[in-house]
Amino acid sequence: MAPNLHLNISDVRDLARIHVAAMTAPSSEGQRHPAGLEPMSVREIAETVAQAYPELRSKLPLRSAPDWLVRIMGLFDGDIRANLNELGYRPRFDTVRAEGLMERRHIAGAQSILDMTASILRRGLVAGWAVKAAA
Repeated sequence: MAPNLHLNISDVRDLARIHVAAMTAPSSEGQRHPAGLEPMSVREIAETVAQAYPELRSKLPLRSAPDWLVRIMGLFDGDIRANLNELGYRPRFDTVRAEGLMERRHIAGAQSILDMTASILRRGLVAGWAVKAAA
């Protein structure tokens, strides 16, 4: 079961482009460029992977854990307890400056997740996930 947590997905290729542009553009000196480009819930991430890799469905958290259950689990697990204040919070950042530095639209969160999953599968980095990567 997936907790009601949201992560800001930023593709590493976008982050690299933003970093290089921020280091080389005189206008970015002394500026911050938030790059949390697209919020996705843990469940949305799992559903994205499950659609592309149906053979992995049984290994993914495709059902939502109710907040009350996560809070009870937090009584016994410090890692869960540390994230209880984030339940249901879907952060959004003003990423106009970061996207301006890239000079193009960011890579969509779902595409980034699929590219990362394909890379992990190709490299055999997760035991038991030896699945042919989707094209």
